[in-house]
Order: sequence, then C-alpha cells, then structure tokens
Amino acid sequence: MALISKSDSLAIGFAYGAPLVGSHVWLDPDHGLVTGTYPVAHSRFDFGDEKLVEIRPAEVALQKKRTSHLAKARRIGKCYELETDTDIHVFGSATQLLVEGLNLIENMAPGTLEKLSLRKGRSKRPVARTREELYDVPHPASHSKLLDSGFFVATNNKDSEARGYLRKAVEIAGLGWGKNFTVRPVQK
Repeated sequence: MALISKSDSLAIGFAYGAPLVGSHVWLDPDHGLVTGTYPVAHSRFDFGDEKLVEIRPAEVALQKKRTSHLAKARRIGKCYELETDTDIHVFGSATQLLVEGLNLIENMAPGTLEKLSLRKGRSKRPVARTREELYDVPHPASHSKLLDSGFFVATNNKDSEARGYLRKAVEIAGLGWGKNFTVRPVQK
C-alpha cells in the first residue's frame, strides 16, 4: 500500500520536524526519503506520521571500502572476499588471500607474524624470517613469497591449508574470525 503525504506537510517536516543535520535530501534504499550530509543519513521522513524521525547510528549501514586485488593476481582461480571492520578485499586465489591477508593482519596487530613463525606443522612453518626456515627440506623460491613485514610465507598450500594459516594468524592477533575478520568464497 502506498503512503501519500501532502507536499506542504513534507516541506514543513523538513523545515521543522527534526534537527536537519547537513544540507542534502535523497532517497536511500534502506530508509526511504532521508536528510543529512550525503552519504550519511541523519533523519528519515516517516510518511505515516508525516514527520522526520532521527535515524539511530545502528540503523546506518557502514559503507565499507571495497578493493579488488585481482589485477595483481598471478592467476585467478577460486576467488575470495576478506572483510574487516572497515574494508572488503577481493582476491583471485587462496595464495593471494593468504599473502595479502597476513599483510593486513600484521598492519592491524604488529608482532603477529613473529608469534605465528613459532608454530610448525609436520614439514613446514606458515611464515618464517628466511626462506630456508620455512621448509624441512629445500624448496624452490617460487614456493614462498616475501611479505611487507620482511617475513616469508609458504605459498604451495591447499586452499583449506592457506585459510587455516590465516585463521591461526587472526586468532594470534586477537581478532574475531567470522566477526571482524571474515573470509568467504565469491561465486563467479
């Protein structure tokens, strides 16, 4: 059912109904007709009561910066999204997800990779100070990559293994896996 408001009550509502914060009025997909400083809505017009109603901060969806790293991918296989509190990153493979994800974690919580380097599986460490420390037996240089922090990461991993290393790093950093650090596959 459509709600219709008289144009004079709409004008009065925007003039006197609620504190007009900002100078913009637009149609928001979640809240309808809103006012504020674009893109942050402060008040929405309630057509039922014909007045402006303040939007509580919990109602305002945080616009996250979306960054695609696909152009930097060596090759694109299974794509992933990594979402933090402020950003969404898109990666072209589990290896790229691991490399860039570890860089993000180290920036968010310095010292995480040092602690992660102390953990060792049966035949390799997820990260190490040198390429030689990564594996029990010598491996080609193409099986590792230098991170921004100066650590090396093992790159010849299965998808689940790469996500597992990333999850360990998130836990070490004290972040919430699936809460403020979420990884999900992207459907092509």
